[in-house]
Amino acid sequence: MSECLCVQLYRVGKASRLLGVSVLTLKKWIYSGKIKALKTAGGEHRVPELEIRRIVGISSKERKTVLYSRVSSHGQKSHLATQEQVLEQYATKQGFVPVIKLKDIGSGLNGKRRN
Repeated sequence: MSECLCVQLYRVGKASRLLGVSVLTLKKWIYSGKIKALKTAGGEHRVPELEIRRIVGISSKERKTVLYSRVSSHGQKSHLATQEQVLEQYATKQGFVPVIKLKDIGSGLNGKRRN
């Protein structure tokens, strides 16, 4: 299983709208170090979602994380625990607080399962 580090990055224009400030103000914040941003090879800034949340006062603890484990058949039921463990480790590594854990046994092609 390959590990994916998924970080939402916003262009300066979109980030300034999310923060409710002008582009000029956001650029001043970036240059002064008030907000962290990444710089692309082309010289443009990208603002991580976590920085936007930090500025507006939304902590990662307020986010709800759902861990979903699924296997296709009852013969693979023993793999559910392994999937759940991998998901918990990934969530912890990313700073997410697992709130709800869902487990499912059934084909992903059948959307009419009872659970």
